[in-house]
Amino acid sequence: MRKVTIFLLSFILYQSVFAQNDKIEKIDSVLSVSYEQGIFNGSVLVSMNGKDIYKKGFGYANFEYKIPNTVNTKFEIGSCTKQFTSMLILMLMEKGKIDLDEKITAYLPEYPSETGNKISIHNLLSHTSGIPDYIGLPELECLLYKENAPDEFIKVFWNLKLDFEPNTKFQYSNSNYFILGVIIERITGKSYSQMLQEYIFTPLEMYNSGTIDITEILEDKAYGYIHINDTLTVAPRWNTTAAYAAGTIYSTIEDLLKWQLALQSNKLISQESFDKMLTPNLVPYGYGFAVLDQTKKYGRTFTLYGHEGEIPGFRSLIHNVKEDNSTIILLDNNQNTSHFKIAEAIRKVLYQDEYE
Repeated sequence: MRKVTIFLLSFILYQSVFAQNDKIEKIDSVLSVSYEQGIFNGSVLVSMNGKDIYKKGFGYANFEYKIPNTVNTKFEIGSCTKQFTSMLILMLMEKGKIDLDEKITAYLPEYPSETGNKISIHNLLSHTSGIPDYIGLPELECLLYKENAPDEFIKVFWNLKLDFEPNTKFQYSNSNYFILGVIIERITGKSYSQMLQEYIFTPLEMYNSGTIDITEILEDKAYGYIHINDTLTVAPRWNTTAAYAAGTIYSTIEDLLKWQLALQSNKLISQESFDKMLTPNLVPYGYGFAVLDQTKKYGRTFTLYGHEGEIPGFRSLIHNVKEDNSTIILLDNNQNTSHFKIAEAIRKVLYQDEYE
């Protein structure tokens, strides 16, 4: 009887390992084909149940010198920064230093009262403020390449007419998170970068993450590239302030996994506060995360939460399935646009029984 039990356990273990290896091979095929088709150039990490099962670099971090992308390559993550900004706000909320229902003028009294008296911190976090997005405004284009202090930069767009009344619509706007960054600095007396280090990066041992400073030379940092008339060229660089709390972070796939694991284990904030981050507001968007409920085969439901990011020369994607703490991280330095499709193909491998 004991021999039969040992045999069965060995067989089950073998089947589990075989299934895992099969998934890894299929994931590698998805990424290899994507690289060969020219729709992915960067680093990728896939985890299930909190453990990474696949991580690899594809293509070059620097094409001129043929320096390859690796698991240690640092990438600019663009708007994936917003989840870190919302985390800082919620951490300050738990410390009693900010009220999500308070208006902008409670923390920035110089902000124009006509709009600042009716836009709440919640509206900024959930993109329901009506403030136009400063990215893409013709009058602001020149400022993207000129250094400005954050509390001076916002003055260029804080007088713009609202696109709608607060809390009546959803409209994604980088301006919301830029303002949140200024509020964080005003409340704490520390820079946004200092707050990230003190509250998030250092506690989580994210030693390969930080905020972009165009004067700083970073080891293992990828160059950003764009295609102009089918020719690959180095992307223009925004100034240090331009993206700020809306998109200034750089990181690696392994550091970002530490971040995702911390989210679901409540290392930084309570479960109640984390639930706020993942509560949809008017549309499937919480605080710094899009939130999608998906129903697969057999009626099983998944809560997919994450974000994509873009900044000249870079694109990023971080997707998580809440129920089993799985993560897909794609960091790209060619500004490719097919990441959602690639992530979906990887999910079909991870949950193949649910898709068949």
